[in-house]
Amino acid sequence: MISLFGGPIAWKASKQDTVITSTTEVELFAVERTVKESIAFSRFIEDIGLELGQPLRIWYDNQQTIRLVVYENQRIATKLKYVDI
Repeated sequence: MISLFGGPIAWKASKQDTVITSTTEVELFAVERTVKESIAFSRFIEDIGLELGQPLRIWYDNQQTIRLVVYENQRIATKLKYVDI
């Protein structure tokens, strides 16, 4: 969900269109989609001339995913694969 001034402006709930066998990979996949949509929204806000005054923030609670995204030296040691449906 993306919110602006305390109200929701974009959200999505649906079945995934891929089968992923690793929980960590599912979490990374979700973060990737969220970041892409947030960047697009941020660019839209700039294009219409609105200044938010705060940096973009993404809230996430999966500790393994946070470690993989935040720390450069963390690597995934398992075989993470997914199959498109």
